Amino acid sequence: KDDIALSDLKEKQSKMNRLSKLRDESEENNQYLQEGDEEIMKLQEKNSATKKLSELVAEEVENEKEMQEEDALLSNLNKNIMHNKNRANALLSMFVDKVNENEALESE
Repeated sequence: KDDIALSDLKEKQSKMNRLSKLRDESEENNQYLQEGDEEIMKLQEKNSATKKLSELVAEEVENEKEMQEEDALLSNLNKNIMHNKNRANALLSMFVDKVNENEALESE
């Protein structure tokens, strides 16, 4: 009887040791999972920040393109203004020459 009771006790002790070991492994696995979840959250935050940065860069590239187009239009406008100014000066000069020519003819 004592041998059977001792055998049962040893078997129960062995089961308790295995359960304790499994509990420790489970706690360790839960710790790994928690660390993994934290790492995933950090990566998701970085990914979100990277997406926002990418959007800002794309927006900046678009703004730069628009500014270059505006600069080209302004440059063209300035060329037209200078051309018209030169034409106006030439016409004014011709007009002054004609007035002077008419005055010279009238004074003769």
